[in-house]
Amino acid sequence: MRTTAVYGSGKLGASDRANIAQRPELAAPFQVEMLIVWLIFAFTVDIVEHIAAAKGGGNSVKLNLWR
Repeated sequence: MRTTAVYGSGKLGASDRANIAQRPELAAPFQVEMLIVWLIFAFTVDIVEHIAAAKGGGNSVKLNLWR
């Protein structure tokens, strides 16, 4: 997975920033964008581990990224 740019507000079906700016959980600068980056990262790890398990069965291992 790759993001050429992160648009948490107003791109690719997300809401325009003006529609969500008043929500307190989204008040910090770039909080929405950083959440999206983290979700993409977490999804990528999950899908890689899933594919490895599907192809390698018992020989697959989990990635050790959360040290």
